[in-house]
Amino acid sequence: MDDREREAQVEARLGMVLRDRYRLDRVIGVGGMAAVYRATHRNQAEFAVKMLHPELSIQGDVRRRFLREGYVANSVKHPGAVLVVDDDVADDGSAYLVLELLRGASVEELFERQGRHVSSEIAAAIAHQVLEVLSAAHMKTIVHRDIKPPNLFVVRDGTVKVLDFGIAKVRDTLAPRGASRSSPRPCRARARTAACRDCRRHGCEAVPPRSRSSQPSMPEWWSPWHEARTGASSWCSFRRGSCSGWQPASS
Repeated sequence: MDDREREAQVEARLGMVLRDRYRLDRVIGVGGMAAVYRATHRNQAEFAVKMLHPELSIQGDVRRRFLREGYVANSVKHPGAVLVVDDDVADDGSAYLVLELLRGASVEELFERQGRHVSSEIAAAIAHQVLEVLSAAHMKTIVHRDIKPPNLFVVRDGTVKVLDFGIAKVRDTLAPRGASRSSPRPCRARARTAACRDCRRHGCEAVPPRSRSSQPSMPEWWSPWHEARTGASSWCSFRRGSCSGWQPASS
């Protein structure tokens, strides 16, 4: 399906009422797997509705993973994780999630609006909030695995929300096949590696760098460029499934 066909398919849903509750009012965005709509509940509350594309909804495993996103996001129990308030399947068989409606812009959009330049102060403020969410997630043995600018949303009051837990892993069964659960060392090692990778991905990719002619937008100790230049390595301490955050190697 080409872009124009997908756009027509997505817009054809406008005005549809899902399960006699949510009226789809406007298209917010379209991705490879789902479309996001602004919707109004029958009680006039507004939400965002994320609908899996029809051809994917008929695949049972894809639909189950999609609906699982809401349970994972809500399990983080942190105000910085997007809240999923409902899930269901529409009359045409398309699975959907109902999320809190956020007003603001993604980090990617803000970066573009600022002419691809972000101050260190703004970058650090965003990074700090995202790490708090990741720490809460790791405490619940949840690894996001897809931290990137489009999945970070800055609300108008400055709060940063982490979106899209669709490919997150819940590390409740980390032992390799055949390993006994009475031997937790392999599990802990894998959990620590996964959680640190989550944070490292955030440090390298969550806030885009400035152009090559400028300094990186992150504080120097945060930057992967700093590590490459000096050999210093930021680290992430994983204890009882939680990441305590990044710190300068010299601290």
